[in-house]
This record gives sequence, C-alpha cells and structure tokens, in this order.
Amino acid sequence: MDISIIIPAYNEQNSIKEVINRTKKAVPSAEIIVVDDGSTDETYKRAKKTGVKVISYKPNKGKIFALKTGYEHARGDIIGTIDSDASYPPEDFPKLLEAMKDADIVVGSRFMRGFAKGLPWFRNMANIIGSLVISIINLTRITDSTSGMRLFKKELTKLKIPKKIEPKGGLEYEVMFTTRAIRDGYKYKEVAIDFEERHGRSKLKFFRDVWKFLFAALRARFL
Repeated sequence: MDISIIIPAYNEQNSIKEVINRTKKAVPSAEIIVVDDGSTDETYKRAKKTGVKVISYKPNKGKIFALKTGYEHARGDIIGTIDSDASYPPEDFPKLLEAMKDADIVVGSRFMRGFAKGLPWFRNMANIIGSLVISIINLTRITDSTSGMRLFKKELTKLKIPKKIEPKGGLEYEVMFTTRAIRDGYKYKEVAIDFEERHGRSKLKFFRDVWKFLFAALRARFL
C-alpha cells in the first residue's frame, strides 16, 4: 500500500521539525505532505529544510482547508493525518497500518485505555462524554471522536458532506468525517495510542465544543 501522511500546520515552528522527522522514521516509505496553513512564524522554513513536500498559502484558512489541500496533492491510496504539535506519537503509525488490513478507516485513540495522560481532567471528560454519545448516534463504539491521528482509504476523501452542514472547525470535521464514513458503510476501527503533552495551548473548550461535536455527528448521520 502506498501511504501519504498529511501534516496540517499553523504557527507550529517549535514542533514541526520534530513531527516530520519522527514520522519519516516511523513510516520510511510514506509520502509526507506538510500543509502550512498561512503561518506567520517560521513553520514553513523549518518544514522545508527537512526535505518533505511543503504546500504553503496565505492567509490562514483553517484546518479543514489544509486537510483538503493535502488530499488533493496526495499520491497514496492510503491517507494518514497527524497534528503538527507533537502531541500524537508518529511511532504508532505502524500499528494503525496493521489494523488497515481489515478496515477502511483506523483512528488512533487516546482514550481507549481510559484517561489520556498529559490532558487535564476537563478535556478528558469532554472527549469521553462526547464520544459516548457519538457512539450511540453511530451504533458503533467510538472512544476518540476528535483524534487527529488516523489512516483511511483515499476514497473516503470523496465522502459527501453537504455545504450547508460542513463544519467550520477542525475538531467538528473529524467528528463528522468519522460519522459519515460509518453511515456510508465503511468499516471503522480504533487502535490505542499514547498521548504526549502538546506544544502550545489547546483550543478545546469543554461545554462549547462538546455540544458542537454532538451536533456535528447528528448532522452527518441524518442530513
């Protein structure tokens, strides 16, 4: 299987080189694509120095646009994604790849073994509660609905999400992408991964984002 791993990045100069190098080491055969989403720091320069493919544009257009841009340029028949803040372990990509043998989409779950180390309790609770309700909506056990580390068949990039319900935020998109894939009959699987304290501050807000995740799943499932 040919693999393309997309790393969307916005102002992650302190971690982008580490993420790229660890990903290269974990999956030497993968095409790695960094999508610099209008960064105003040295993210682009530091990514470019690693020798991987880097796509850059301005102004900042958000994670969804960055991911879709990566999809368009990816050559692999398997697409991977990972955040650029060094919180997800690229070393676990081989485990996800192994699980792809009998799945269409594999998600690296931070919560499969319970609370994720490196996350405050309220973020753990937000993700666990949200994932529980999303599991009920999808009739499928989902322990990490917002994980930014996943592998899936390239054909899933063509999932139809109507413009009227397309989310604006990256975390909502990941919830909706997962829900749409399950609804359309693709086989979903999770693999437990470790989680590291991220560089920078999380953008997750407990009450606001739990509700957003739930509405995103409902829209993706029934509209």
